[in-house]
Amino acid sequence: MSRYNHEIPDQRQLWNRQHATRGLALEGSESLKFTPNTSAIEFSQHLNKGSTILEVGSANGRDARYWASLGHNVLAIDFSDVALEQMKELAIEQMVVEMVTPILWDIGRGCFPLTDIPESVDAFYARSALHIDDTTMYKLAFELDHLLVPGGVVFVEGKGPKDAKITRSRAVGCNLVIDEEEEGHLRRVWTCRFARQLCETMRWGILNLQDRQEKWNGVPATFMRLLAQKGY
Repeated sequence: MSRYNHEIPDQRQLWNRQHATRGLALEGSESLKFTPNTSAIEFSQHLNKGSTILEVGSANGRDARYWASLGHNVLAIDFSDVALEQMKELAIEQMVVEMVTPILWDIGRGCFPLTDIPESVDAFYARSALHIDDTTMYKLAFELDHLLVPGGVVFVEGKGPKDAKITRSRAVGCNLVIDEEEEGHLRRVWTCRFARQLCETMRWGILNLQDRQEKWNGVPATFMRLLAQKGY
């Protein structure tokens, strides 16, 4: 049993299967291979030249490889070895392999793989990747604050409470839900209120905080998006 008193499916196995399936769809699809998310493009506008970016939940690295193509160094963390293998192959194809460092790690431990990353980073990015409870998030944030240089940028995006995939899911406590329609996908429910409290605790200045509505494959989706900055 988990500490939430519910059985939570093995998320690493789930995402290895997901990425194996998605990998088959990469052939012949330049957009799935190389087109970054709009959030990654917006994030890049806040980066200094030659920044070191720490990304959690990199998957096959569409965003990481985009930043690398702009001259940034990316530490790409994911707990799916299948996804990281796809990333390496695509980074070679895109000729940015020297700028992207794949790191196999489960952020659910509440810490970063400090032996695999430098003493400081310029920016942090996590898009639909921080599926951890409040306590673990605060633990991770304190560690991140020590890693970030003064003026470092933090970007976090996650599904809000009104998103259809959240409302159809089963709550398991601590702002976490399980989506039975997606093989037991564990998700965190993100709110602007929590993000604001987190920033106040960490003394990060909020550059942008909002609930956003988008469409993915024609299906409405609701996200919380946070862009913050560590003080100088």
